[in-house]
Parts: sequence; structure tokens; C-alpha cells
Amino acid sequence: MQTNFRTKTNTLFLMALAAVIAAGFLSFRETTHLVQAQNWVSHTREVLQTSTSMLTHISKAISARRGFLFGRPQDEDHVSKAIDATLADLADLKNLTADNSIQRDRLQTLEPLIHTRIAMLRQSIELHHAAGSTNDSDAQEVISKQGLELNDQIVEQVGAFRDTESQILRQRLADAAATARRAYDVEIALALSCFVLLIAALALINREISRRERSERATQDAERLMRSILDSSADAILVCDSQGRIILQNAVMAQYHVPSSMPPERWPEAFGVFQRDKQTLVPVRELSLIRAAFHGESVDNMEVYMRPPGCETGRWHLASSRPLLDNAGSPRGGVVFLRDINERKTLEEDRDRLIVRGQLLRAQDEERARIARELHDGVAQSLTMLMIHLHGLKKPDMAAYELRSKIEETEQMCSGVAEEVRSLSHRLHSSKLEYLGFANAAQNLCNELMAQGGFNIELTIENIPSRLPPEVSLGLFRVLQEALQNAIKHAGEGNINVDLRRIDGHLRLRVRDSGVGFNPDERSKAAGLGLVSMRERLSLLGGSFSLQSAPGQGTTVEARVPFTAPQAFEAIAS
Repeated sequence: MQTNFRTKTNTLFLMALAAVIAAGFLSFRETTHLVQAQNWVSHTREVLQTSTSMLTHISKAISARRGFLFGRPQDEDHVSKAIDATLADLADLKNLTADNSIQRDRLQTLEPLIHTRIAMLRQSIELHHAAGSTNDSDAQEVISKQGLELNDQIVEQVGAFRDTESQILRQRLADAAATARRAYDVEIALALSCFVLLIAALALINREISRRERSERATQDAERLMRSILDSSADAILVCDSQGRIILQNAVMAQYHVPSSMPPERWPEAFGVFQRDKQTLVPVRELSLIRAAFHGESVDNMEVYMRPPGCETGRWHLASSRPLLDNAGSPRGGVVFLRDINERKTLEEDRDRLIVRGQLLRAQDEERARIARELHDGVAQSLTMLMIHLHGLKKPDMAAYELRSKIEETEQMCSGVAEEVRSLSHRLHSSKLEYLGFANAAQNLCNELMAQGGFNIELTIENIPSRLPPEVSLGLFRVLQEALQNAIKHAGEGNINVDLRRIDGHLRLRVRDSGVGFNPDERSKAAGLGLVSMRERLSLLGGSFSLQSAPGQGTTVEARVPFTAPQAFEAIAS
């Protein structure tokens, strides 16, 4: 509809422009013709006026000559002036009729007559001067008679000349009137055309205005309906543009009181969006809305913990986002849906806690049974053999060299029993962790595992205090033990990277192997006791646990613990 209106508007504009150009051209042409016709009329009138002036000047010259003959000497000067004016008028007529051959021929006939008449006037004046007191009436009478005949010829020629000019004047007046009527008709036609185009444009504009008003009303109704739907949703909904400006939010989201002009880099702090540890803000790049609005990514069911500033407790939310794309497929903004899952999350945590407790109880029973088996099959058997050897020493007839041999065997057996007890004790509780500190104990653990052969462990330790709280040391050490055991089991002869450092008030432990990897979604459905134990230990420490893996791409285990850990871990760590 918009394209059709633009096409019609452009067409009307081009038609109006063409009409204006045509009106200007035709008006200019007709005006030029009219001006030319008026000029020709003025020219013809000037010719008539000049011919009349010439006759008048000839008549004045004749009258002045008569006055001079009757005793008025001053009329001689009048005769000269009238003659000069007559000759000037004759020259003007020749110039004015230079383009008219008929009039030019008439002037060629008239000019000798006028010159002859002027010569006769001058002759009469000179004759009168020459006669003095003598009577020259006879000669003057002859000149007068000849002059009368010549005057009639001049008047006749001038009359014919004027008749022709009058006819030309009438023709040119008619042409000028016709040109004026033609110009008037053209202007009227063009004015009517422009008026019709203007009416058509107004009708088109009015129709477009009506259509837009209907469209605006429909848009407003749709916006009210959408607003009603959004506000009736139990989920918090937020829409932003590609610049990060908030352009729409429903009533649930408005409870967070976030200004629409707030820059995106402040969103994690303003909304209070935290990671699973409930202490670390989610990086701006990882926000679901940022991923949708700026990178065109879709995010489904991302769990976040939201605790806005000023609130002592937060709530768990499930975030899903979608990008808003333009016709070219580029992101123009994004929309995020936040669903409150705090109650469900609390129930899940309670359920998981009960499951973990049951698994830990089973693990304790299994550990006790394993220790009992090791004591029975290892230490108890070794002690029994030791008792048999000691009983053999009671023989009275035993030779000295045989007694020495039995004593050496008994010493070796005692050493083996001591080593078994020491190994069992080390597995139950590492004394190196207590005396050497966590960093050295971790280094020692990596060295002992590498000594078993078949793999390489690269350990990086940065900015770790020499002494950590006992519960933190023990918790991280148990996580490291479990992660290394899993990596050794699945990495084969590949490399294992262990990275331990302090970052932003947290201790971060990262174990990465180059093993076969697995699908975390499938493994989470049947998580083993090792993963559950690591996650539970870190949860009690107020930390977080994450696992990233993919088939054929190895596995990365990351544990984060606040530098100050709660004392609640002490009981379970022991």
C-alpha cells in the first residue's frame, strides 16, 4: 500500500511538473508572439504618426512662407525649421519602412516631390530677398500655383501611404488580438489541468491520510492488545534494540525499575544477575538478551540467579531469548523471557540434597566395607603370616644362620605391613596437605600419579596463598583427586592440564584432559557418585562447579570457591 501511494504520488508530481513546464513554455511562446504583435502595432502607429507629422510640417512651412511674403520676417526662420522637421520625418519614414518594399517604393516616389516642394519654398524666400522693394508678385504667384499642384501630389501619395499603413495596422491589431486570445486560452487550459491535478493530489492525500489514520488506530489497538497480553503474562518480558536501549517491558519486568537508557554493560549489576555460586555476576557477553540482540543467538532455558540491588535474597529464573531480525537477517534487537522457578529450584535442591545424603551414606558404608576388606585381605593376612614366622622362631634346635634368615623375613613382612597401613592412611587423609599446604600437596599428588606412568600432568599455580582454611584446602584437594582420577581413566596416554589460581576473590581450579569426552546432557541423567560428590563439596563451600565436554574433544572440570569458605564444610570434609 505504501509503495502504491508513493508511485501514485510520484506520477502526479511528474504530471504536475510536466504541466508547469508546458505552461511555462506555451506562456513564454504566446507572450513572445503577443509582444512581437504589439511591437508591430506600435511600429505601424509610429509610421502613421510620422507621416502625419511630415504633412503637418510641410503645411507649417507653406504657412510660414506666406507670412514671410506678407511682411513677417520672423516667419523665415519658421520656414527653415519646418523644412528641417519635414526632412527628418522623411528620413524616419525611410528607416521605419525599410522592411516594407511597397511602402519603400511609395517613399521613393514621394521623396522627389517633397524635395521639389522644399526647393520651391526656398526659391520663393530667396526670390523675395532678391527683389527687395521691387514687386515680385508675378513670380511668387507662379511658384504658388506650382506648389499647389505639387501639394496635391504629395497629399495623394501620403494618403496612399497612410491607407496602406492603416490596413497593415488593422491586420496587426487583429493578429495581436488573436495571439492574446490564444495565450489566454492556453493559460486557461493549463490552469484547468493544474487544478485537476491538484484536486487529484488532494483526493489521493486525503485517501492516504484516512488509510494511515485507520492503520494507526489498528496499530494502537494491536499495541493495547499486545500490552494486555504481556502484562497478563507471569513471565518477565523485556525487549531492547540493537543499541541496547530498552524499548518494551511488561509489568513484571517493570518491578526491577531499570531505566531504559541504562547502558548494557551495567545490566548484570542493575538486574543483579549472578552465576550458580550466587556471588559472581554473569559476564555481559553471557547475558541471554545480549547474545540475542547483539550476536543473533537464541538461548533456551538458561538458569540464572537474580538478586537486584537492595534485596537480601534473590530468586532463580529461567531465561530464554530470541533475536529480532531485519529483512537482511541481521539482528535489530532481542527479547528475553524470564520465568520465576525459585520454588521449583528450591524443591530440586532439597531433593538433590536428600539424594546426595543417601548417596553419601551409601558411600560411607561402601568405604567402610572397602577398608574392612583391605584390612582383612591385606593387613590381617600380613599380620597372620608375621605371627607364623614369629612362632617358627620358637624352635630350640634352629641354627644361627636359619634364625637370622627368619628374622630378616620377619622384618621385611613388618615393613610391608607398615607400608600397607601408611598407604591406607594416606588415602583416607593426606598428611602432606596438612603439613605442606594445598599447593605443594597438589604438586605431590600430580607427581605421584605421573610416577604410575602412561600420561603427563602439567600443573600451573598462580597467586595461591601458602595457607588456606583447612576446609577449603581439603575440599579442593578432594575435588582435584576425583577430577584427576576421572581424567586418568578417560584420557589414556594424553595430556592433563591442571590450572590453579586466584581470580577476583575466588579460587579457581580447572582440570582439562584430551580424552574421549562425553555428552554432559546424557551423563547428567545418570551422574556418578564422583560428580555428585564434587558438586556437593563445592556447594557446601559456597562455590560453583561446571563441566564442559563433547565426544572426541576431551573434558574440562572447573571449580570456583570464595576465598572465605563457610565452616559448614568441616564436618563433611572430615
